[in-house]
Parts: sequence; C-alpha cells; structure tokens
Amino acid sequence: MLIAVLVLLAPIGLAAYATLRYFGYDVQPSFPFLKRSIEAMQEGVLKKTIYEGIKQQKNYAMESVTYMVRITDITNTITSTNGPKTVTHRLVNSRVVYVLRALRDISANENTTFAEIYTSPFAKELDYWPGSDLEKGRTGGGTYVSPERYYTNQFVKYNVYFNVKRGDLHTVVTGSDEVFDLPLPDQRISRDVRLRQDEDIVVYPNDDDVIGELNIIVESDTTRLMPVQSLRFGVGAKSAPVEDGQIRMNESGDPADKSHPSTVVITGRWQSIPPGVRLGLLFRWNE
Repeated sequence: MLIAVLVLLAPIGLAAYATLRYFGYDVQPSFPFLKRSIEAMQEGVLKKTIYEGIKQQKNYAMESVTYMVRITDITNTITSTNGPKTVTHRLVNSRVVYVLRALRDISANENTTFAEIYTSPFAKELDYWPGSDLEKGRTGGGTYVSPERYYTNQFVKYNVYFNVKRGDLHTVVTGSDEVFDLPLPDQRISRDVRLRQDEDIVVYPNDDDVIGELNIIVESDTTRLMPVQSLRFGVGAKSAPVEDGQIRMNESGDPADKSHPSTVVITGRWQSIPPGVRLGLLFRWNE
C-alpha cells in the first residue's frame, strides 16, 4: 500500500515543483524522497500559500490582504422643535488591499474571477468607494451595472476585472464608506457576536481564498479605541489550523492632551489562512 501511494503522489509532487519553479520559487526538492520535497515546498508562508493555491486549483493565491478601517466620530449641535440637540455620527472608511499572484492567465473578459461584497446592517448609509480596477456591480435582477450607492440594511456587491499573466503579481484595492448614528444599538448581533453599545467588530470573511497573511488595521484620531480580542469563526474554523491573531495597539501623542488628539491604531495579524475561515478584531471605546 505504501508503494502505491508513493507512485500516485510522485507525479503530483513533480508537477507542483515544476509550477513553483515557473513562478521563480526554488523549492529545492530531493526527488528520491517525496517527503523532503513536500517539506521543502512548505518552507515559509509564501511558498505554502502558493503550494496550497495550486493544490486547490485556485485562480490565484493571495500573498497578503490588508483591511484598513478608519473611524471618525463627529459631534454636532442641531436645532429641533425641542431646542438644541447634540448628535454624534460615526464615519467609517474601509479600504482593502489585496496582493495576489496569478496561478493561471486571468482576463478582464471573465465575469466571476474576483467578486467583492460589503455589508453593513447597522449603518445609516453605506456608500461604494471606487477602487483600483474596473468594477461592475449587480442589481437585484442580476444585470451588471456600474456600482452605485446602497443604504441601510443593504449591501454593495460587484465583480472586479483585470488582466494578469500566470506567475505575475496584481494588486486590487476596494473600499466602502459608512455612516452610523451613535450610540450604536446595545446587545445587537453582528457576525453572530453579541455587542455592547461601546463595542464593534471588523471581520474579514474569507470564504474562498488561500491567504498568506491577513492584517486588519483599525485606527482613529477622535476616539480612543481599545482592543478586546481576536475572533475566529466560520465553517472552516473548527478544523482549519489557524492560530489566534497577534494583536498590537500603538498610540501617538498624549491621550490627556485634548488640544492635540492622539491617533490609536489597533492591528491584528494572521498567517496561512485557508478558505472558510472568518477572522476579525473586537474592540471597545469609552472605557
């Protein structure tokens, strides 16, 4: 039985080696020993990501994904029938930078190579942000149109079109802008997580991709954010060996100096993320 397995696997190992060599990654295999060949291929996160992408027959492997969220809280006084009223809005600007390596030739004429979606059920407004490549959205009837604005309890969904040759890198940038009324609803459920008024989460739902490294960065220079924990859930999270995210908080300036607001940056980092795993950051304010 062992010999039969080796006979079946050896061509796979050779094919993967040849493909990786085409991309310029020298896996330095030892052909007499398949095990050593596989181990050599998986040295480092990048090689492992390329290898997994090939094995799972993906169109591309995500070398890195950086999800950046900027939070700005604005308080205004408005005139109402009951006199002056103070209202606070939260602006959330989200940008996602994808660095992908094509595992085959990809054409801008294809319709389903790269799909993007933003959802925000608790937002007062959800606006589409035009990204780095040609983007076309869908209406409810399935007709392709230019992406447009959607509002409360809606979503933005569209495809991204680009040309890239097998083995080349391509960077895709997408984004959205949201407006929330503060305070947020207490005990609301977001991504199956129950949240307090002074809590929120940023989640990256990785349904389909093989990702080398994911970074989620949340920043604000109006509100002092505090990390609570990293999150990991989703269909594949039960069996996929994804380690808990490394959380770091950086702050510039003196929080006590109100004349010079400090900037708070919370970063979560994960590596070697398979499809079906959703990762995120839970953070809090108004301690």
